[in-house]
Amino acid sequence: MSSRMRCRRRPMLILPLLLAACVAAESTDTGPPSAETRIDMAARTASVDDRVVLVKFGASWCDWCARFDQALHSFELGRLIADNYVLVDITVEESDDKLALETPGGQEFLDAMGGTGAGIPFYVFLDTEGAKLADSKAMPNGGNIGYPVTSEEIGKFDGLLARTAPRMTAGDRGRVMDYLETHAP
Repeated sequence: MSSRMRCRRRPMLILPLLLAACVAAESTDTGPPSAETRIDMAARTASVDDRVVLVKFGASWCDWCARFDQALHSFELGRLIADNYVLVDITVEESDDKLALETPGGQEFLDAMGGTGAGIPFYVFLDTEGAKLADSKAMPNGGNIGYPVTSEEIGKFDGLLARTAPRMTAGDRGRVMDYLETHAP
């Protein structure tokens, strides 16, 4: 066989190999990280600088969830929250046409954290080992705070911050409460 024929065959062999590599790469795509993976990564990050993991459960259709996210990431509160918490978003309870948005294992983790039937947003505070410090079921009779709007809900949320963010001063928490009161719908 001439060297000219060998050169022609090599490109033809490379194409199927490239195609096989692309198919293999696609088949190993595991989708979005699971709730467990997200929380494990957050716990490792939190352990580096002694923060708490704040896991927020919500859905794309939930206006109160969007308001809660907006508050935590706002210009006024974002740095303060980030200095004390590593935030983890877990999507659950999506509508039938958006089930692909749900975090794998999210509903099971919500159930394990006592959030079954509590409504969303539901949130839980975890230490760096993954142990639960508190959750948003802090209202009388174990009701979920959700997005704090009423003075009672804002007061209970302040109590959660006091318990879970020991470096957050009373003045810092006052800024959070002022924001919630000012931005109440």
